[in-house]
Amino acid sequence: AAWFPSVVTDANGHAVVQVKMPDSLTTWRATARAHTLSTVVGQAQEKVTVSKPLSIRLGIPRHYTMGDCATVVGVIHNETKWQRRVFVNLKAKGATIEGRTWQWVKVPAGGEATVEWEVEPEAARDVIFTASAWSWFVGDKLELSVPVLPFGEKFEEVWAGEVRPVEGAGSVSFELPGNAIRGATAVTLDIAPGYAGVVESALEFLVNYPYGCVEQTMSAFLPDVLAHRAFARMGMSMPRTEEELARMVNSGLARLYKFQHWDGGYGWWEHDDSSLWMTSYVLYGLQRAKRSGFHVSEEVMASAARYLGEVVADEKNDTDRAFACYVLAEQGALGSEGMKALEKLAAEHLASPDADSERALTVAYVSLAGSAAGRADIGSAGAHLLEKMATRLSGQAYWKTEDKVNRWRNETGETTAWAMMALLEAEPSSLLLPEAARHLALTRDGSQWRSTRESAAAVMALVEYMTAMEEDVRLQTEVTVEINGQQAACGHIGGSGSAAASSMSVEVAPGLLVPGENRIDILAKGGPAYYSLTASWYEAHDRIEASGECAGIAREYFIIDRDAEAPEGEEYALIPIGEEDPVNPQQELLVRVTIDARSDMEYMIFEDPIPSGFEIIEDFTDPWSWSHWYDRREARDDRMVFFATWIKAGQQRVFDYILRPERPGRYMVMPTRAWSMYYPELNAHGASRVIEVVDEQ
Repeated sequence: AAWFPSVVTDANGHAVVQVKMPDSLTTWRATARAHTLSTVVGQAQEKVTVSKPLSIRLGIPRHYTMGDCATVVGVIHNETKWQRRVFVNLKAKGATIEGRTWQWVKVPAGGEATVEWEVEPEAARDVIFTASAWSWFVGDKLELSVPVLPFGEKFEEVWAGEVRPVEGAGSVSFELPGNAIRGATAVTLDIAPGYAGVVESALEFLVNYPYGCVEQTMSAFLPDVLAHRAFARMGMSMPRTEEELARMVNSGLARLYKFQHWDGGYGWWEHDDSSLWMTSYVLYGLQRAKRSGFHVSEEVMASAARYLGEVVADEKNDTDRAFACYVLAEQGALGSEGMKALEKLAAEHLASPDADSERALTVAYVSLAGSAAGRADIGSAGAHLLEKMATRLSGQAYWKTEDKVNRWRNETGETTAWAMMALLEAEPSSLLLPEAARHLALTRDGSQWRSTRESAAAVMALVEYMTAMEEDVRLQTEVTVEINGQQAACGHIGGSGSAAASSMSVEVAPGLLVPGENRIDILAKGGPAYYSLTASWYEAHDRIEASGECAGIAREYFIIDRDAEAPEGEEYALIPIGEEDPVNPQQELLVRVTIDARSDMEYMIFEDPIPSGFEIIEDFTDPWSWSHWYDRREARDDRMVFFATWIKAGQQRVFDYILRPERPGRYMVMPTRAWSMYYPELNAHGASRVIEVVDEQ
């Protein structure tokens, strides 16, 4: 954009100004607005093409996979009036170029010519291409980068612990295999003197989670809202600015409005059934966003509350029913039927002398519901029962829930978090609270807990606890980190003041790691430090075989023949592609993935990596006529993703999509991967594949 405060025209009312165009060879729409001192106003629009006498562009893929051998295409444009003999050169940092890197090519006047190179990535890091074209005092040069994905089996180990000054140091050791892929090893260490830093690290996991069902959308911004307000009240530096938080919340709200079902309820996606728990969780989050000053649709909240009120009495799952009662009570919409349901739950779960720890999550919800409904007797009874249910060990307290129907709910962290929130509401002086907070900090999977749902609950509990026990976040600690005996980081964290850092994050430089045993030492002086460590790497393999107890996964590729008649039961006529069969650029290929469920599979994600240089061809899907067995599909740059809420053991499910190869090469394809959002141990993967693309003879 350009602004000229004063421009003098000639006698005809014309003036010329100079504008520097952006450095991009494309067509721009230029809009000019002007007004005179007497407020006479004018406006005009024109398209402006930015070009150069001689230019070069590269045809490169969105990504590479280690082991690929692919073609890079250079296209030289000659906008001059003469044919030109052009010197073209390509450099590739991070990849090997087969043959000469430079070529001479004749380019006709006003025309273009192409050149090709064959490249092979060297390591799992970005390849940086620098291409240049020169001829008779004119030329062009550009630089582009392409990420390289690893080809191999991924391994990850996580640790969480605590270092106290009296103990001197904490240490973690792990073995890095000799065949770990270069450039694909990542070791991250997060250290915090108190729970503020623990919260801040988990917030980044929630915000950057790669997918966004209803729960993940709410879990991305709700904990951030609560943490932001708590940090501000305590005078601490906040994880995000007000503007960043507002953008995140408004984006999340828009997505949630879109996902609401016709009956006012919410499922995990747009096209599944409404769920009492999910609708309760959304309404719970909307209430808190509204209290924090954000504009939330009253109509959306009223529809969700109406759905809960209609179905809460009939819900068979006591835990979900108790949570719905709690949320309705906070909304002031519990009503007489809801109160009856709450009283029945209290009678069944609070009156029993048996302190069965497996009911802890239900008891926590009942206690919170009682407190919210003005029934202090229910809130207090629930809190006292929770104190009896707690397991106390080594200075930690925790609660567990065993749900034999929904195994993904067997998350000790989530139950402990809600038990903490119930105690903070009804019994804030409980001696179990500091022990429970310590348990949450020490049982993380890296910087977060096992799932987005568990992580969000833990963050909310710790935020409430920090607000009540403010002195915890004021501690200052001096931290030193050593990797294999070499100092990697040193600094102060914690302390008072808005500028005080609440945590330290260390990305371990690859040069500090060695094949074999690696040791990381964390030393703390002046105060305690909680740490979390995540180490991940890929072991190189020529081929990856199918594996996993929960499912068998098979992937097939077919050429789509649109000239032939499709057989019965198929949308297209298909020609199978064998392991050794090449395909041609621009051919339509159908990818078919078959899943044979060997056990019940809940809240599953199926990721199918696509070969480098291939593009997904997406068909339009009418959301009002959704009839697929899966609940959602998403096309990403490097994979196709399908989401399914439930697959019963013994069932077979198939999903298809269409790919188109763009350029010749030999491409490595990682296996299809299946995993549960809430039960990470429920996972499987298929076999890898190699696909060759050759020009049609």
